[in-house]
Amino acid sequence: MLGSEFSWQEKAKCLGMDPEIFFPPTEEEAWRAKEVCRGCPVRRECLEFALKYGERYGVWGGFSEQERKALFRELASTGVTTEALRRVVERAVEQAERREAAQEKARRAEEGSEAGARERCAGRSASG
Repeated sequence: MLGSEFSWQEKAKCLGMDPEIFFPPTEEEAWRAKEVCRGCPVRRECLEFALKYGERYGVWGGFSEQERKALFRELASTGVTTEALRRVVERAVEQAERREAAQEKARRAEEGSEAGARERCAGRSASG
């Protein structure tokens, strides 16, 4: 059992996964870890932990090293208080979730148009 400050980790989607996934060699390869973080019930707690403890490496709460650097800068400019930390985390995760939802919608629309094109092609070849 983890201490109360770390108990959120027991509910994480990544629990028991290979940690290498969360420490990609490049920003471009962070997508796999971000996919795991997407929809995680403790995503906010994870990001808050990373910001609070200055985690410099890896993907935490669905945010890469570069993305967290921007959040660190924002916190530094406003003053690092518990309230400021929670506000920054909440806003960042909400924006990420909106962006991810839009990307998912676009992906589904693209898949749908590809499936429709395949069906039309199949219909033409069956009737031709």
